[in-house]
Amino acid sequence: DHRARFLAVRNQGRRPTCLAFAISDAHAADRPPHRSLSVNYLYYYALQRMPLHHGDNGVGTAEALAALDQDGQPLEATWPYSPVLPADRLTWRPPAGVAVHHGSGTARHATFDAICRELEAGRCAVVVFQPSESFHYIKADGILPARSGRPLPQLHAVIAVGHGRQAARRLILVRNSWGLGWGERGHAWL
Repeated sequence: DHRARFLAVRNQGRRPTCLAFAISDAHAADRPPHRSLSVNYLYYYALQRMPLHHGDNGVGTAEALAALDQDGQPLEATWPYSPVLPADRLTWRPPAGVAVHHGSGTARHATFDAICRELEAGRCAVVVFQPSESFHYIKADGILPARSGRPLPQLHAVIAVGHGRQAARRLILVRNSWGLGWGERGHAWL
């Protein structure tokens, strides 16, 4: 259980920034002393790598990892997250000349066992998947119900921060970016 390596769960609001939040928080957890890194900065540079006319519709894994590697991230206080983009997107620019922290990652198709191996080796894993409607409804025991209902229209990213068992069921503990009110202070067992 790697929850202690992270600061409090943040809330992405209505923006499609879950991947930028997951990568930013995983990156910060690997850089003691744990200080929040700018989600806006990572998202901005990943968005620049998306196809023309993509709009503010989230970013791809390859683009976000390239931004992390090539552009890095400053501390969150340098360019704080905003739950909405400004009406004039031309004014939405990162601050210049700031100190950034670079990171790296590898995108791959991971199995449940591979995620558990990463956790046992002391590394958290960003997991991108297509949740169903049941992802919104966590049981009293903190476990997400089995996939049911319609698949949600967008992919979603969370951080695998732990794993365990409940009877014969193997579970992964995930950290979401929907604030402290989701699950158990932003976490749930999947």
